[in-house]
Amino acid sequence: MTNATSPVRIVERLVCHAFFRKSCSSRIPSLSQALYAVRSIALVALLGIAAASASPAEEIDYSVKKSVAIYVEPFKETQHEIDGCTFDTALCRIDGRVPFGVDHEMPRSTLVGIRVLVGGEFYDLDTSNMYNPDLGRDPVSIGQSCILKDVCTFRGVFSDAAGAYAAEWIVSKGISTRTVLSNSKDIVTHFLKNPKAPTYE
Repeated sequence: MTNATSPVRIVERLVCHAFFRKSCSSRIPSLSQALYAVRSIALVALLGIAAASASPAEEIDYSVKKSVAIYVEPFKETQHEIDGCTFDTALCRIDGRVPFGVDHEMPRSTLVGIRVLVGGEFYDLDTSNMYNPDLGRDPVSIGQSCILKDVCTFRGVFSDAAGAYAAEWIVSKGISTRTVLSNSKDIVTHFLKNPKAPTYE
């Protein structure tokens, strides 16, 4: 016989009040059921907290067969050191560097990241100093070619008109390197005509 003041009886009464909405004089069927109820409600609470704390999925602009993810954000002027970058000045520097994709004006957007899938692993390409990618005109803007499963070249042309520029990266044996970043008209034209780097036997 369980004493009314025993720890077991106290737990039963607390559970009775909190979860079953019965009076303290009502005995719940068994302590095991009470503990089961406590565990169930605790699990629901934990799931609710996890769901509330989960960050929303980041919007991704996929291109080459979902093996390339491109991240673009509006340009945030207050987060950079700006020198010039207006129509009436010949100078334009952002954080002390000449920006790509800008033609004597403030950038509209920043290419904050490109993530590629090579050999079953994800790699983040260097996108520093790259602005106004204007991917809306051609979502499939990055060409990919691989000579081995873990050795791939990615190249693309970004922005348009006077701000157009080209970039190329090589992912090899677990290391990502940006090998080209240029607004040379010759290079931009070459990349437009040859969106994928050649592969050699």
